[in-house]
Amino acid sequence: MISKLAKNIAHFFVVQNITEESKEVIYAYGMELLISDVLNTIIVLRYDRNYTLYR
Repeated sequence: MISKLAKNIAHFFVVQNITEESKEVIYAYGMELLISDVLNTIIVLRYDRNYTLYR
């Protein structure tokens, strides 16, 4: 799921002439890392907030 979203975003960058087609794979990998980090951070912060509320 994250991989497909990252590839779609990278392809969008190519279509919009934000980056070159030869760098699409690199952008997809970077977007995959970014999306994964953001989701992990949200999960951790949400878990921490719920954990402290019930203690």
